[in-house]
Formats: sequence, structure tokens, C-alpha cells
Amino acid sequence: MKDYLAELVRASPTPAQARNVAREYLQRVLLGNQV
Repeated sequence: MKDYLAELVRASPTPAQARNVAREYLQRVLLGNQV
């Protein structure tokens, strides 16, 4: 999971988008909607 999240963040073009991607991913995981 951590490696996948790190790759999503690295692929984001801006720091703001990286933050949003990380937040949305973690929300899905915490709410039980596994990716």
C-alpha cells in the first residue's frame, strides 16, 4: 500500500495535486473501499 501511494504522489504534477491524491486514496482505504 505504501509503495503504491508513494508512486501516485510521485506521478502528480504539482504538490497540491499530490496532496489531494494522497488524501483521496487514504480516505478510500479508511472507509473500506479498497483500491
